[in-house]
Amino acid sequence: MEQTASTEVNKITTYHWLLFVICVLSNVFGGTVSTLMSVYLPLAVKDLMGEVDVDNFNFISAYVNSVFILGWAIGGMIWGILSDRIGRSRAIVLSIGSYGLFTILTGLTNSWILIMTFRFLSGFCVGGVLVLTPIILSEVWPEKTRAIFIGILSIGFPIGIFSAGLIDLFVANWHQAFFVGLIPLALAIVCGFTLRESEQWSNTKRESGIQKIKVTFNKNHRGDLLIGSVIFGAMLIGLWGIFSWLP
Repeated sequence: MEQTASTEVNKITTYHWLLFVICVLSNVFGGTVSTLMSVYLPLAVKDLMGEVDVDNFNFISAYVNSVFILGWAIGGMIWGILSDRIGRSRAIVLSIGSYGLFTILTGLTNSWILIMTFRFLSGFCVGGVLVLTPIILSEVWPEKTRAIFIGILSIGFPIGIFSAGLIDLFVANWHQAFFVGLIPLALAIVCGFTLRESEQWSNTKRESGIQKIKVTFNKNHRGDLLIGSVIFGAMLIGLWGIFSWLP
């Protein structure tokens, strides 16, 4: 009897597979959106400003890419807190749909101020997706294979980075390239009809955000949090330095 119950708990259902595909696709297109401006930046600068010297180009590139990463960092924190209040599934739908929308708006504008604004907002929402998808998988996926599939999920973002280069091979116009945001926008609509709320979140939603923050920063977790932040932060600085400047 106990063995049967354990098998049911660890069974991967059709809904689990659907959730996993949604999480992977949202990460893939998050990676695409993240690096698309780096790929098309020379064309965008020439289109909006004409020929510029290397120093001015680097100056523009630094701002455009920095605001995206700043938005990503802030979004990673805000969306986590927001998901504690409104639920994992709602937060995921909003973050996927929003980064799709702001990506489309980036391609529709000819103003650098608006481009940087929409890139900040795109980064803000991509940061939410990268935080929320592992959270919902860790709360919903069967424990026996959970670590394996969360590990596979992490491959989605690099695939998206590679895909941004593929788009450049087939789409010459940078405005048109940003219409790739239609895909995550459509994915968000699908998510709205298919995603279920995490039972674990439903059971703990009465805890306040302040209580959860206190648990995160208490003395038992503080050391691991600091070490993890330094290691992951160093990786991100190197990674984005390469992706932003190499094109």
